[in-house]
Amino acid sequence: MRKFAIWLLFRVSKSSQTVLPKMFKGMDYFSSIAKGKVESQTLVYGGKDIQNRTRYQVRPWNEV
Repeated sequence: MRKFAIWLLFRVSKSSQTVLPKMFKGMDYFSSIAKGKVESQTLVYGGKDIQNRTRYQVRPWNEV
């Protein structure tokens, strides 16, 4: 089985240094229509901290 990385870019009005629940909505929607084929989800944001959450990895933009 082939594995593919899918990068979804969303236009954000400003980069945020605070991770908010609404930032995960797009990834949740994509995961729901991908029907179990999403292995991991990573949010890239404007802050400085690496975070490992239950369903997501959160990475600062300069660590990607």
